[in-house]
Amino acid sequence: MAIKSKGRTRNRRTVSAAPKRALVVRKPPIWGRRWVWAVVALAAVGGILAGVFSVLHSHNVKASKDRETLAVRKVLNQLRAKLPDDRRAVPPDVVVIFPSVTQDLPKIGKDIKGEAAIQRGKNIADQAKKSFTDLQAIAVDRLIPAEFPADRATLKDAMFLISRSIGLYQQVGGMVQTAADLSGADQKSLIDQATLLTQQAGALFDQGYAKVLHVTNRLNIPTTIPFNPPPAPSPVPSATGSVRPTPSASSSG
Repeated sequence: MAIKSKGRTRNRRTVSAAPKRALVVRKPPIWGRRWVWAVVALAAVGGILAGVFSVLHSHNVKASKDRETLAVRKVLNQLRAKLPDDRRAVPPDVVVIFPSVTQDLPKIGKDIKGEAAIQRGKNIADQAKKSFTDLQAIAVDRLIPAEFPADRATLKDAMFLISRSIGLYQQVGGMVQTAADLSGADQKSLIDQATLLTQQAGALFDQGYAKVLHVTNRLNIPTTIPFNPPPAPSPVPSATGSVRPTPSASSSG
């Protein structure tokens, strides 16, 4: 016989525990993250280094320009010192060499003749020869460092043209001396050739001096300083001596 329990059997259900909340890690603010500070630090270091390099570069550029300016000044000063004394500065930066020769050539055989013409030609030739020799002695390669090859090449070309122009005046002086012994059409023909030679010499000098000005202007080197005026030329003796009148022994009173 079945024995019945006194009461209903209860169905006990196990209550499961609530699910655990997931661990949430809160991110720090943007300014608190390490990589941000690392980027900021690198940017700051990069900015400082860029500034330092910029300053160093500026100093190097200035030092290089100072060296270049000093070297070009040396060449310019020596060039001016070696040019013939017979020269004229025309503001602002033009130089004319042997201006008196252009004035005297038409006088050869007229106002200047004989021994005076020979002496005039010798003076021209001697002055041109001295200037030519002195200009050839200027060591552009030594004065202009190798770090400035463009300046060195330009100034060497300029010195070549200027020296060549002055060398032509040495020929002009010889032609004047020769013309002193001629007369008539032969003398005029030779003087005309000498005049043409002075024009060629002037064109060569202008080309050479323009190259010098190209370099000096780029470096802001002043070239408007006038040359010292050349000494006044000694009077040319006339072919025939002049007689100075003497006062009469007695005077009417």
